Amino acid sequence: MAKSYLKSALFLYLNHYCFNGIYRTNKAGLFNTPYGAKQKIKKKFSIEDFMHFSSSLKNTELHSSDFETFLDAVAPSDSCIYMDPPYFTVEGRVFNEYGAKAFLADDLARLHKVATRLADKNIVVISYKDCSEFRDLFEAHLAAPITVTRNVGGFAGRRKSETELIAVLGA
Repeated sequence: MAKSYLKSALFLYLNHYCFNGIYRTNKAGLFNTPYGAKQKIKKKFSIEDFMHFSSSLKNTELHSSDFETFLDAVAPSDSCIYMDPPYFTVEGRVFNEYGAKAFLADDLARLHKVATRLADKNIVVISYKDCSEFRDLFEAHLAAPITVTRNVGGFAGRRKSETELIAVLGA
């Protein structure tokens, strides 16, 4: 049990002090986010902050598992399921990936299979990078492109708008 507290504390520390609060890995899967806030003093979390976090999560279940495994275990019915997976594209590594091999072509195909199966009893909404891989798989379900601006990571002056696609299955 103590190890989970240590992992939580380390994650909070990294998230709080890393450049713009991002978690990034290199191609080898090793953590490589630089230290942020070099010239400003960051407010440290107080005991009250942690009590608030604890209270907010009191009735919450957190899971760390493969999306298909999780959804099979939960077996949703008559639900609206929103998915925002890591982005895969053959064009190259997407900066906001969560790991070196977090989500690949096979996973995108599996996402389509799982979403299609879940759409029999649910509404499934997926947001994804505007790329040919997603367009090809979800073409029949594309609702609308949306413009998004990333607010985490990078320098504020260089942040730009990007297009994401929304697919809706089972509506």
